[in-house]
Amino acid sequence: MTAAGSRRRRWLAVLARVTVAALALWLAGKGLNRLPTPPSIWLTSVLAFGLAKLAGDATALLLFRNSIVIFLEDLLWELAAFVGLGLLAAGLIVVASKLIGGPVRPIFPALVVYCVYLLAESRQRQGADWR
Repeated sequence: MTAAGSRRRRWLAVLARVTVAALALWLAGKGLNRLPTPPSIWLTSVLAFGLAKLAGDATALLLFRNSIVIFLEDLLWELAAFVGLGLLAAGLIVVASKLIGGPVRPIFPALVVYCVYLLAESRQRQGADWR
């Protein structure tokens, strides 16, 4: 495969993973809105960050398993990191909601953090071919 073909496939993988993560977060948000009492922001934020990571990893495993190497230990450590980021985001969301006087949903921050993670991961895998 040529360098351009490899780069195109890598960006397709990133786009697919972000799209599936966004769809999963949107569906989870719709489901949480139907609950009679909304869950705590601490739980919602952790779930949003974890769901974004799990949905993207599942997409990578299902669609790109021949061209991507994923180790279970790495998945668990990265998921733990995303849960930690979810807790940090929950604290920041509590502060932001007090400052602006309204609710802030963790779905958008989870998706942005996941996009940044995927771009960094793609750049790391691409190495010297990033140009």
